[in-house]
Amino acid sequence: MALLGKVGGIGWFVGATIALGAYGGHWLDGQFDTAPVLLISGLALGVATAFVGMIRLLGAIRRGR
Repeated sequence: MALLGKVGGIGWFVGATIALGAYGGHWLDGQFDTAPVLLISGLALGVATAFVGMIRLLGAIRRGR
């Protein structure tokens, strides 16, 4: 059951990271009138951050931390 909680936490982390990157890019596009450049950049940054974080969290789960 603890493993299920950890995996669920990874899902929330991935979703929140991608959503925050996209929202931040969208907000910055509104400030600087650069649509959709910063939205796409924020989304890409969110996906990259989520991928790296997910790999690290899965590694920590595999090692038993």
